[in-house]
Amino acid sequence: MSDESMRGSSMSHFSYELDRGDHVAVQLVTYTCTDGHKTTLPFAADAEEIPTTWECACGETAGLPGVELPEQAPIRTRRSHYEIVRERRSEDELAEIFVMKLHELHHYGSLRSA
Repeated sequence: MSDESMRGSSMSHFSYELDRGDHVAVQLVTYTCTDGHKTTLPFAADAEEIPTTWECACGETAGLPGVELPEQAPIRTRRSHYEIVRERRSEDELAEIFVMKLHELHHYGSLRSA
């Protein structure tokens, strides 16, 4: 008896509420990023708050016309091992270490061949 109540109904994502004929007033808002990309989004005409900034598809922050965009944080790049060593040592120290390591390699090579 309980399965008779579900007869003719499918268990899918289909909604039984009809949206046909319902029209909502919409306002289109355009955001522009620093790269010049424009993003247009629909908002309800009676929306209380419309955001002043929006994230652009390129990843930058886009804003409404006349709105000053926040300062972007500087992008940190990865430093190489050589750049880190150069911060710790002077050119003279690096040259001295280089010569010392060359002598060690030369000495190791002469021990191996003997």
